Amino acid sequence: MKIINYIKPTFILILFVLFASGVDAQTKYELLPKSSEIKVEGTSTIHDWHMMAEKPISKFNAEIEDSKILVDNLNFQLKAENILSDNSIMDSKAHKSLKSEDHPIIRFMSLSDLTLLKEENIFKTSVKGKIQIAGETKEISFPVETIITEDSQLEVTGKMTLEFGDFKIKAPTALMGTVKTGEAITITFKLRYKNIEG
Repeated sequence: MKIINYIKPTFILILFVLFASGVDAQTKYELLPKSSEIKVEGTSTIHDWHMMAEKPISKFNAEIEDSKILVDNLNFQLKAENILSDNSIMDSKAHKSLKSEDHPIIRFMSLSDLTLLKEENIFKTSVKGKIQIAGETKEISFPVETIITEDSQLEVTGKMTLEFGDFKIKAPTALMGTVKTGEAITITFKLRYKNIEG
C-alpha cells in the first residue's frame, strides 16, 4: 500500500511536468506595426493606384522546431479608416466603399492550426481562414513565407487577391463615374512579430 500511495503522486507529478513542458514550448507573438508593411494595390481606367494599411493588430501562438513552426490562434484586425493614400479624396471614397462607419473593423482569423515546413532557411505554408470586410465574410487561402530574424523575430510575407464583389462592395469611381476602379485588388504584406513572453 505504501508503494502504491507513493506511485500515485509521483505519476501525477510526472504528468504535470510533461503538460507544463508542452505549454511552455508554445510562445505568444504580437505584431510590430511600425516594422510591418501592408500595401493595397489596384487599377483604374486612368492609372494604377495603391494605399497603405496602418496600425494593424495581430497575434498568434507559435512553437518553433528545427524543421517546422507550429501556429495556432492566428488573428488579425485593422481599422478600415487606417487604409490610407496620399490623396484625401481617394481615402474618403475608399472608406465609403468599405462602409467604414457601419463596419469599422476588417478581421481575419485562421480556420485551423498551421504547420510551416522549412525549406532551406524559409518556413512555408498556405493559410486558410475567414476574412470579414464591410460586414461580409469570405473564406480565403494564400501562401506565406516566414523567416526567423537575427533578433529572433518572425517576419511573415505573402500576397492575396480579393474582389470587391465578393464583399458586396461597389468599386470606387471618380469624376461622376467616368473613372472606374478595377474589380480586383492585390494585398502584399511583410509583417514582423515579436515574442511577447521573452
